Amino acid sequence: MIRLMFATFRATSLTLAGMMLSACALASVQGEGNLGAPARQVSRLVAYVTGPDSLVASFQANVAVEAAKHGLAADNALLLFPPTHNYADSEIRQNLALRSIDSVLIINVGDFGGQREYAGTIFQGRSRVSPGAGEAAVASVNGYPRETSFSARLVDGATGRQLWEGVGQFGATSFFPFASGPTVSESVAVLFDDLQAKGVIGPDQTRAGDGPAPAR
Repeated sequence: MIRLMFATFRATSLTLAGMMLSACALASVQGEGNLGAPARQVSRLVAYVTGPDSLVASFQANVAVEAAKHGLAADNALLLFPPTHNYADSEIRQNLALRSIDSVLIINVGDFGGQREYAGTIFQGRSRVSPGAGEAAVASVNGYPRETSFSARLVDGATGRQLWEGVGQFGATSFFPFASGPTVSESVAVLFDDLQAKGVIGPDQTRAGDGPAPAR
């Protein structure tokens, strides 16, 4: 049975507060609270994911799916800001404002570094908790039955203020579907469930009706 684990952190503490759940149950997270609730709920975000290419694509696709369920628009940072030249932080923030993007979701898989073209911008800066060794991510991509950790942060697009932070794990991939741990899809769903629980984003609209939510 696959188990899910995700944890969030206070600004003053790095204490894990996670919950282990069966993947067949509704994914949820027990946490201490977000780092700084925004004045209003997030309405549009841009996701920046670092890691092996196949995992980056998988995370980006699942972020778009989960964001849509919560009534959010989600853009891909690598498409909005192609890493073809070095960006200034002011350039990125101005473009975020022009597109009415109010927050940035940064996901780091393993120890993979970010694009050097984004050095010194809102896309850089890692979680204060290391998500795990980079070789774990490589092992997952190569199909080895080993869990891979990641860290995630949500920051305000205008001020850079950190709104939420967490770490998670996944194990099953298209290369090795029977690896231990939740899939990327399940992990991203838990991430968004926790953002909802902290009041950072709105509810999952697919669960609001009388009918069952679509299968993931």
